Amino acid sequence: MTEEPAVSDVDPDVVDAEAQGDEGNGTQRYERSRIRFPYTDLATAERIANAIYHEYGGNCTMDQLAAAVKSTTTSSSFKVRVASAGTFDVLKVRKQRVELTDLGRRLVDPHTRSQARVEAFLRVPLYKAIFDDHRGGILPLDSGLESEIVGHGVTTSQKDRARQVFQRSAEYAGFFDHGRDRLVMPAPIEADTPPSPDDSMDEEEPPQPPSQDQDSGFLSNLHPIVAGLVRMLPGQNDQWPADKQKAWLKVAQVNFEFLYGSEGKGSASDHSGEDLTQ
Repeated sequence: MTEEPAVSDVDPDVVDAEAQGDEGNGTQRYERSRIRFPYTDLATAERIANAIYHEYGGNCTMDQLAAAVKSTTTSSSFKVRVASAGTFDVLKVRKQRVELTDLGRRLVDPHTRSQARVEAFLRVPLYKAIFDDHRGGILPLDSGLESEIVGHGVTTSQKDRARQVFQRSAEYAGFFDHGRDRLVMPAPIEADTPPSPDDSMDEEEPPQPPSQDQDSGFLSNLHPIVAGLVRMLPGQNDQWPADKQKAWLKVAQVNFEFLYGSEGKGSASDHSGEDLTQ
């Protein structure tokens, strides 16, 4: 059996060929990009990370990962998704084993997820170059952005796909919160900051956790991930700022799709433009 190379060492020709539909039969010619960029977006990379962590604790074989996402190791779509997650520095592959990086582990943690998305976006060489070029300014229209992408080293045959995946990833990471015409570094949300020891000194009494009887009743019938999301909800009379609501909904959407799948339009997989289960 041929040994699986590390994601960081995957031959760009192989990824380019598979992303363009070339199965290596010599019927198509393809170009090689001179800068690394993913062929699937950040939301897809996060779903891969969730599958590795929640099914196998952060380390598994390629066969196990393929089974978890209802694919096969010979699928070109599967290989491209894994390679793209590696480009976001979410995972590493060595000798047929897949392991989450430190960034990947922070990406699956609700307390650090939003900041990890920002870091993963900027780990992509193409995205970092575009962000640096337009820091404090506005982005060009799609055609102008594609010209810049080509200028950074992406082949002309892949410029449209590279732009679309870039835009979806930027929106998912929060860089478009002030409009799609500019890239603005997202501010860390409070949910990403662990409580400090001084929090217990606040004048207001912290909300009491549910009793053991309550927890063992309703919550024990839920999946542990869903139960954790329910515990994050505020009390009946508590304030819940809009940014925290938005963060909770993002966390819930990703985890619900991972646990229960998605059907029809309007799901996160539609938003990302990719279906992990194919």
